[in-house]
Amino acid sequence: MKAVIFDLDNTLVDFSKLREMSRKAAMDAMRDAGLKISIKKADQILTRLEMKYGTEYGELFQLFLKEVMGKIDWKILANAINAYRKMRSSFLEPYPGVVSTLIKLKQMNLKLAIVSDAPRLRGWLRLAAMNLEPFFDVVVFHDDTGVLKPNKKTFMKALNKMKVKPEECLMVGDHYQRDMVGAKKIGMKTCHARYGYIPGWSGNVVKNFKPDYVIDSIEELLEIL
Repeated sequence: MKAVIFDLDNTLVDFSKLREMSRKAAMDAMRDAGLKISIKKADQILTRLEMKYGTEYGELFQLFLKEVMGKIDWKILANAINAYRKMRSSFLEPYPGVVSTLIKLKQMNLKLAIVSDAPRLRGWLRLAAMNLEPFFDVVVFHDDTGVLKPNKKTFMKALNKMKVKPEECLMVGDHYQRDMVGAKKIGMKTCHARYGYIPGWSGNVVKNFKPDYVIDSIEELLEIL
C-alpha cells in the first residue's frame, strides 16, 4: 500500500455521539426557552427531518420550529443554535488512538487523505478543531466534487491528487454502501471501521459483500499495513 483514504465522521471522529449530545442540548434549550413539546416527540421530528434533509442541513431547526409551531420563534431558535454549537465545540474530539495511529502511518511514508460527504466548511472546521489537518496530504469534501460517495469521482479526485492507483490505496470507513462498496468498485482495498458502524446511519450490511479487512479500533489498522 502507498496510501490510505479515510472517511471523517464515525471513522476519525465519533460524530454520531456528538450529534446526539448536541441535539439533546438544543432540544433542552428550546424547551427552556418556552417551546411546549416532549423530548420524545421533539426527537422523533428532528430524526425524520435529518433523514430527509441530512444531518448537516443548515436550517434544520428552522424547519423543526415551523412544523411544531407553524412559524419560527427567533428567541427559541437562537437558544437552540447556541446550545447546539456550544456542545459540539466542547465535545468534538477524535476517537481514542487516532492521533497516535496517524503519526505512525506518516512515519511509514504513507500518503493520507480524507474523502467525506460533509460540506467543505463544516468538515474543515471539524478537522481544524481536532488539529488533524496537518496529517493529510489531500482532503476532499462534498463541495469539491459536487457528488456524494459512492460516486467514483469522490475517490478518484483524492487518488489523482496523491498520484496513486486504486489498487495501491486502502479505504477506511464506517459506511457500507458509500465507503466500502464504492471503493471496492474502483479497485481499492477496503477496511470497515466497525467501531463507528451504526445500523441505519452507516448503511446496511450488503449481501454477498465482504470488506477486505474489519477493525474494531483504529489502532488495528497498523496490523494491516
